[in-house]
Amino acid sequence: MKKIYLIFTFFVMILSSCEKDESLDPRPLIVEGKYIKLDIKLFDKFIDATNISNSSFKGTLTSPSGDIVRYELFMRRKDSQANYSNGDFALFRTITSFPHVLQITSQDIANFYDIDISQVKQGESYEFLAYSYDVDGVKTGYTNLAAVVKTTESMKQGYRFKTGIELPDLFNYTNYKNYTY
Repeated sequence: MKKIYLIFTFFVMILSSCEKDESLDPRPLIVEGKYIKLDIKLFDKFIDATNISNSSFKGTLTSPSGDIVRYELFMRRKDSQANYSNGDFALFRTITSFPHVLQITSQDIANFYDIDISQVKQGESYEFLAYSYDVDGVKTGYTNLAAVVKTTESMKQGYRFKTGIELPDLFNYTNYKNYTY
């Protein structure tokens, strides 16, 4: 009987040693929560100041849970010279299907503010604030997100972000990382 017990114990030890030690894998898991993710490629984070009329801010909005039915995006312009925000956030766009390629051109900005495209200048920044609604009508915003979702770049929250009119040599990871509000 002891031999069977020893063989069984040895067999269990072999099987348990084959399991992956998850403590050695510190990467955060992707949470399939009821929020919107915004995935932006490095060179789509800013509007190119040397080609304002033909470049854009671009990212893909997704609903990991599949429960989001409406996304409202609000925008506020920050003046390049005075370094202050011009007014309150105003509804810029409503999106109702996901995934969705969010593309914002300088012409979109000019139309929104009812100005000529020549008035969209290098150095200006645009702050975005968003709210999403699930199938039950529950509203989610930046303040509803867990701290880890707000601060972990890999979570790609789509509720509070910025873009601007920048020169191509400023399109780098370090500049974007510091481009928050």
